[in-house]
Amino acid sequence: ILAAIAKGDADLAVIPAEMAAKLIQDGENIKIVAVDMFQNQAILAKSESVKSPVDLRGKRVAAVVASGTYKMFKAYLKLVYNVSVSEAEFSESAVNIINTPPGLVVAALKRGDVDAVVIWEPLVSQAIVEASAHIVEDFSSMWKKLGGSGEPVMLVWVARGDFAEKREEALKAFLSARLEAAKKWIGNRELVVSILTKLYGLSEQAAKILYDRVKVCAEPLDSELVDNIRRVWRIAWIGGYLKESPESIPESVFYK
Repeated sequence: ILAAIAKGDADLAVIPAEMAAKLIQDGENIKIVAVDMFQNQAILAKSESVKSPVDLRGKRVAAVVASGTYKMFKAYLKLVYNVSVSEAEFSESAVNIINTPPGLVVAALKRGDVDAVVIWEPLVSQAIVEASAHIVEDFSSMWKKLGGSGEPVMLVWVARGDFAEKREEALKAFLSARLEAAKKWIGNRELVVSILTKLYGLSEQAAKILYDRVKVCAEPLDSELVDNIRRVWRIAWIGGYLKESPESIPESVFYK
């Protein structure tokens, strides 16, 4: 996706908010045009003894180390619980990270190869159903403990700068369609569950859990959402996902 946007092979893409910041910091001419979805990532475990992220000290946790989700997990644990992670040697005082591809995370938890996982949907719902896991804490909860208002932004729609400038009517038509789709998600549970089972191959039980967990944005980009995105960027920077502070990213990258 990043290569397609950078080379001009795609005009629009839906990507994590922190990835949009990374593109901007790398000099790509993009505009953030809409918020798609709020953070649905979660920490999950099978053992009932793991009730809080603090209980993960000395435990093995599967995560996709290259992802923004993992970097934000690091930041949330440090900021909310003062808990650190170890990616190298085993530590009794830190959370021990096992770098795991997304497609293998649920299986690793199910087999008992790891004590917990940190992952996003639809893998969260699959872990609940297929691995009999429970949510230790989700990102939304930790966001609120940091004083964040509303729900933290996860995914945003971005457009190439030249597309936003030269084909504004096409962009407006797209944003209208996206808004209609978001309203259908919010207003028609049966339709969404049906689509999730067909497109993702989820069981009906997992699809229903996913629907109840995932919040999509049915509002156009405004100053409140922009502030929300900037706060998410800061957390991602603290976690090491961004190479420099996002404070210098100008307001002009937001299309309103």
